[in-house]
Amino acid sequence: MSEQWDREKSLEMDQAEDAKDHGKVMSKPLGDPQAIRVQRRPWLVEGLLLRRSVTALVAPGGTGKSCFALTLGCSLASGADVLGLGVREKTSVLLLSFEDDHSEICRRYKAICTENDMEFDTHQLYLPDYPFMLFQQDGSQLVTTNFAPGLIDHCKEHGIGLLIVDPLSAINPADENSNSAMATLIRELARIALEANCSVLLVHHTRKAGHAEKRKGNVETTRGAKALTDGCRVVATLHSMSGSEAKQRKIDADHAGSYILLSDAKQNYQAAANDERWFQISSVEDESGESVGIIKAVKVGKPEYWKKTPENVAIRIVESFGVGSHPFKEIRGQYSKTYQLADGTVSDHFSQILEGVEVVHQDKTYLVEKIKDGGHQRSPASFNVTLVG
Repeated sequence: MSEQWDREKSLEMDQAEDAKDHGKVMSKPLGDPQAIRVQRRPWLVEGLLLRRSVTALVAPGGTGKSCFALTLGCSLASGADVLGLGVREKTSVLLLSFEDDHSEICRRYKAICTENDMEFDTHQLYLPDYPFMLFQQDGSQLVTTNFAPGLIDHCKEHGIGLLIVDPLSAINPADENSNSAMATLIRELARIALEANCSVLLVHHTRKAGHAEKRKGNVETTRGAKALTDGCRVVATLHSMSGSEAKQRKIDADHAGSYILLSDAKQNYQAAANDERWFQISSVEDESGESVGIIKAVKVGKPEYWKKTPENVAIRIVESFGVGSHPFKEIRGQYSKTYQLADGTVSDHFSQILEGVEVVHQDKTYLVEKIKDGGHQRSPASFNVTLVG
């Protein structure tokens, strides 16, 4: 029965090839939906890395994206889900790193594996023996070099399930802001992913974002032409914790920069992740006495006190301004800047305190009262903060 099916399948393929050669269009109905047997998507990492697909990891410089990508590669090669992202499949990984030399990558690799007790058997993390370029410019066109088919063959030969390119700009000789060039680049990388049956992870930079612009999970902050992210099936961002976020979560502001947040910016296969996924960069000392940065998943408390309630607003007033009388017009700007709120939102926060509110801050009890200088509705108002007891 299977031999007969193979002959029919082969005949269908021959007919399709002949039709394409002559410009003929062919199609088939999908038929009864209940007769379709769907398979699980070939996720390597749930919602992030999919075989035969391209993912972009976008972050500002100095955020730790290279370390994050290398840790992700080690996780897949060892099967140890140290980042807690949902590793579905253990597979070999090829890292094309263009910013760090071989010795530095080996240093980081050993530190990551040692700190996480990673062991490797049939699957490994590979580095190329020499640098090569996948793309070159032919006049105004971006074309692949002969290393592209060579890369596909290499990935097939070694069972590479994840190809990491760090950074994307290093393999692109064209103008990053050219939609035509970026569309070609992503299309060819998608072809490599498809033919090699691997997932391609592109490590890329953000552009300089505006002061009031949302950064986390915002695909529009990606540097370069929009065709770049349009061609990726998944885009994720990494961003460091800001000082105001540290305050919201009661974390020492001096350590805020060591925390990074992974957010979905584009998700073509499922709903974007709503849970916060935090990681922390810390340093360990290697056998040579050098400091090496590693990344681990961490639990970061949700900013419950950030919710707009009279008690929470009162705590922010106490911690920001202390004991005394604080006129609205004098503290409004500082409150707005400290907690990154628009002026209208600040007014909404201040309106939460209608009468005296007692709150505890750093083991002391404070009373925060709204005082009006006059009986008119528009009379100037102040917050009076006193220590109780």
